[in-house]
Amino acid sequence: MSTTTTVRSWGAICLGIFFALVTAYVLFSDVLGGAAITTGHVLALAALVAAIASGHMAAPALRTGAIIPGIMLVMLFVGGTGYVVVSSGARNAEQAGSKAAAIEAANKTRAHEEELLAKAEAMLAEAQADMARECASGRGKRCQGREATVNVYAAAIKGHKATLAALPAPQAPSGYSHAAKVLASWGLHVTDDWLALNMPFVTVLITELGTIAFLHLGLGHKRRPRLVPALPANDPLPPAEAPVDPVIDWVREFRRVHGRNPQIPEVQKRFPRLPKTTAWRRATAA
Repeated sequence: MSTTTTVRSWGAICLGIFFALVTAYVLFSDVLGGAAITTGHVLALAALVAAIASGHMAAPALRTGAIIPGIMLVMLFVGGTGYVVVSSGARNAEQAGSKAAAIEAANKTRAHEEELLAKAEAMLAEAQADMARECASGRGKRCQGREATVNVYAAAIKGHKATLAALPAPQAPSGYSHAAKVLASWGLHVTDDWLALNMPFVTVLITELGTIAFLHLGLGHKRRPRLVPALPANDPLPPAEAPVDPVIDWVREFRRVHGRNPQIPEVQKRFPRLPKTTAWRRATAA
């Protein structure tokens, strides 16, 4: 028997398409941003299609006895899924690394500005104390020099504060610090570095398996029986070179066991899809 694909749930198919589009977006996000299509993009697309198709067709092939093609489809599914997960996970990790590097650079810039601000404030306080001593007896040249120094430090402080105001607030580079603390409170000793290393691949694995699972639920397989050709109307007996007819074989076996020919309803009970006229012809041919 051969198999044919049937639709079992349009909702599941839509979910499968959604997860497939998410995976495709991750794989080709740089192309959407204007990058050129490379060999890696073509291979990733081929692996995505191969993983989806082989995941849908492997089980029916094995059930119908096509062992070698079924095993090859299983291998293709595992290899395609692995390639897609690794490729998409690497792209996620690359983007996460770039984001972490930008956060780290911003944090360093903020820390440096805060250090300069603290130094400028300390030097301003010292300069103001010197100015107070020098200007206590009058505004001489030394007093005016101290005032100029105070003004320089005050301007520097103003500039550092403006720079700090324009910088983003300090952030954790990985973004998983709070999640690591929550998991640690549950007794799971994981670090934010471990989460940052593994989560990009876990999310891609979820989308890839979601694609396969929902498409498998949405698309079914139905066995299609082989049709037995009818005998010619003017020749009730099959020719000698004709293939063996299962109805005729059954009628002959029935006669051998019961010592009589089966009635037409008995033939139709054994072969429900057989028309009455055809059943009579087969019984006559036997």
